[in-house]
Amino acid sequence: MTNATAILKRVLLGRQLSAVTFVMDYFQFQFDGATLTAHSKPRPVINEQDPGHFRDQLCAFIGTLVTDAVEVDGQNITLTFGDVGTLSIPLDDESRQQVEAAELRDEGRTLAIW
Repeated sequence: MTNATAILKRVLLGRQLSAVTFVMDYFQFQFDGATLTAHSKPRPVINEQDPGHFRDQLCAFIGTLVTDAVEVDGQNITLTFGDVGTLSIPLDDESRQQVEAAELRDEGRTLAIW
């Protein structure tokens, strides 16, 4: 397990997604106090027949607990939300909109930057 995966698991496992914020050029996912900011476009996968449009797919995770969190070095961060689906944030160079692809903050401190 990578250090980043350990941090993701420690901070996010068992927390529910409480809000998704759409900002001009990034997204924020709020987990009962912790915030995961995605500067790369997130990739939701919803386990239902009609997941709707992109916004609806991201919002489908609201109120759902994180059951797994993994960082695949240089590729992505993937959060699993029980049987609802997964949310991935790409970390590869082609997907980046700026130098950072993502940032994890909790209790006012930055814990990880990818």
